[in-house]
Amino acid sequence: MPLPINFNAVLSELLAQFLFVFICASAASAPIASIAARGSPRARARRGDAAPRPRPGPPRSGRAAPGAGRPGLAPLTERGGRTRKPPFWKAVHHHAHNAGTGCATGVANEPGWIQQVSLTFGLTITVLAYTIGGRSGGHINGAVTLGLFAAKQIKAPNGSSEYKDAAPQAVANILAQLLGSTIGSAALSTIVDQKADLTGGLGTNGVSDNYSQGEAFFGEIIMTFVLMYVVLETACNPKNAGNIVLAPVAIGFAVYLGHVVLIPIDGCSINPTRSFGPAVVASAQGRTESSRWKDWWVWTFGPCLGALIAVAYYKLVEKVAEFDSTEQQVGTDLEGGGDAAKAFEKVSEFAGKMAADGQANPCEGLENAAQLELFVDHSKKVVEHIEHQAKAHEARVLTAAARKQLQEIDDTAVGGPGGDE
Repeated sequence: MPLPINFNAVLSELLAQFLFVFICASAASAPIASIAARGSPRARARRGDAAPRPRPGPPRSGRAAPGAGRPGLAPLTERGGRTRKPPFWKAVHHHAHNAGTGCATGVANEPGWIQQVSLTFGLTITVLAYTIGGRSGGHINGAVTLGLFAAKQIKAPNGSSEYKDAAPQAVANILAQLLGSTIGSAALSTIVDQKADLTGGLGTNGVSDNYSQGEAFFGEIIMTFVLMYVVLETACNPKNAGNIVLAPVAIGFAVYLGHVVLIPIDGCSINPTRSFGPAVVASAQGRTESSRWKDWWVWTFGPCLGALIAVAYYKLVEKVAEFDSTEQQVGTDLEGGGDAAKAFEKVSEFAGKMAADGQANPCEGLENAAQLELFVDHSKKVVEHIEHQAKAHEARVLTAAARKQLQEIDDTAVGGPGGDE
């Protein structure tokens, strides 16, 4: 009896989530660490750096100095004999709004930090999706796995995509993602120790002071909807099969857009399994000044709900497309009203009689010129359909004949069946 789980896919998801968290959490942590370290006298003393010179003249663009006169996150100073370590989401919000969006190189007044982190997330997803897409589908996201399961796009080892058959595979993928996220965060913590970790918790997610949990929750729903719908249309829709090779690129851009929008709000999750690992490790190592789980439901249920809404919308669009296609079939043109229905009925009746005995009056029963005109129009469409089928059949026959001739030529060239080779 075959196992209900494809462990090849499970291991691929575990590795991808490990790499994703390790790379992206590093990118998210480094800019704030650099900015905070440059502003911390203790950090400068530890490195032996000289105190930075104040810039002459007023701040650029007539702005007040970063953090001056603003509520919320205070400038990083010595308090009670230690350097204040702002949580990730507060530091993001502070530097994004008070320091000209920040910069990954540690130049606080230069823009670009949010863009760099967003690109890192997007490009990492693109690379990993291309890498493991052939093994697991390249989910790398618990919300995406949930959405694909709801859309019946996850297959069990026996090839079935029914819920009862695919459920073990979906659950195993999500568990692998959670484990990979935790291991990736733990690995990162061996490099970024507590002294160097000025983010406050390995880049965990949390709602910024200027936003409510409800606002962040709604933002997570919207941007995960965007990501999930892009996945469905580019990687799953058979009508887009010609462009499927570029699906990871589109998905990576969707991740990038999500982070550009949500980083100032809650650090951007749109991926509950990615957010899980840093929160677990930061809590276990005591890298926190407040609970890392205060906003857990925002980055857990928001993305999951957004993914399910995207699946529902995708299914709705598919149903509408099927309806539109049906409406375009022979005999369903409603512009003629009852006349069209009567004409198509006569086409069907006439075709049946012709097939039975070859004797029939095609105009019998038609009551007016409109019905006759529509009858002729529908008859033409039927004839075109028959001709198309005949040409397809002829092509298949010719192809089979050509293959047979090629086989005969090949047999002759090698001495024929049973001949000398």
